[in-house]
Parts: sequence; structure tokens; C-alpha cells
Amino acid sequence: MSISDATDTNPVDRRIKLLSDLTPGAGTCSFAARHQGDRMSLESLYYLTQIIAVGLILVSLGFVGLQLRQSNRLARADMTQRAIDRFIPPMEIMVQDPDLAAHYSRVLRGETPSSDAIKARLNWFFTMMLQAHVGGWTIEQENLVDERTVDARANTIVRMLAAPHFKAEWIRTKRRGTFPLTYTNYVDRLVAQQSKTDTKPETAEPPSPT
Repeated sequence: MSISDATDTNPVDRRIKLLSDLTPGAGTCSFAARHQGDRMSLESLYYLTQIIAVGLILVSLGFVGLQLRQSNRLARADMTQRAIDRFIPPMEIMVQDPDLAAHYSRVLRGETPSSDAIKARLNWFFTMMLQAHVGGWTIEQENLVDERTVDARANTIVRMLAAPHFKAEWIRTKRRGTFPLTYTNYVDRLVAQQSKTDTKPETAEPPSPT
């Protein structure tokens, strides 16, 4: 305290001021308040950074999920194309051999092969078609093929088995155990379902009101 301050105040005020100056801890309240405010600011900043970090992790997981989904679609498309491509080699045989294709068409209509040589070639073609189909069927069991393409391949085999010649060859194929039992049972179910559809009587349409 300066001399001028002491002379300008009365004795009572001078004593109060001296006591306040000599009392330890005076003025610490404002410092504690500032310190508390700083601590709250740091704590809020910490929680904010944690929220941002969690948000970034969720966004990253979302992108990973989208990438996996796209990869699965590409893989299914590739496996579907492979299942379809299995039929290309035997189909090319018919394209390159019009005479055999004509015999194949007549056999599908119920006729018998005209010679043992044609019979052997048709049986060989039939086996190639089954091998192509069982390859695609195996992939289908793992849900790796687009389901929209399954019926087209299955109907090709069912149509062949509707011909007496190929039906007899199918029975001999099952006896030889050329293909897995699960596959042959699957084909037999397809044939049975098709037979029920073919023998189902057509219902007459009700007459239209006049």
C-alpha cells in the first residue's frame, strides 16, 4: 500500500484494505473459475473428437459393405456366365454339323436314330449336355448363380429327356453311376414336375356374359 492511499482513506477503510491485502488466498476464486472453464472446454473437445471418430468409422464400414456387395454381384455374374458357357461347346457341334442337328431334331420328335453311328453321336452329345448341366447345377447349390438363368438350362435337359431315345439313355446313365445321386434325383424331380404339367387337363374358360 502506498502512502498516498493511506492518507486519502479513513482509518476504518484503511484497516479493511490492509486485512484484505494480507489475507492469503485472496483473488484465487477468479483463477479457479477460469481453470474450471478450461477443464470443461477440454472435456467437451475430447467428447467431440470421439463422436467424430465414431462417425468416420461408421462411414468406413458403410463403404466396405457397399464394396463387398458389389464384389458379390460381380462374382455371381461371373459364375453365371461360366455356367452358361458350359453349354457352348456341345451346341457348337450342332451348329457345325447340320446333318447331326437334323437327326437330333427328329429324335426330339420321338423318332429313333437312323443308324448306330448316329445313335452313338447323339448319345455322346447327350452326355456332354449332362456334363454341362451338372457343372452349372453344382455352382447353383452354393447360391453363386443368378436364379433367373437356372430354369432355362434345366428346361433344355427336361426337353431332351422327353424323347424316348434320350430317356432310355438317361436310365442307362443312372445305372452306370456317371453322375452324383443328388443330381440324378434332381433331374428326375424336374422330369416328374414337367410330366404333371403336361398331363394336367386344361380348364375351359367360362363363357363371357352377354
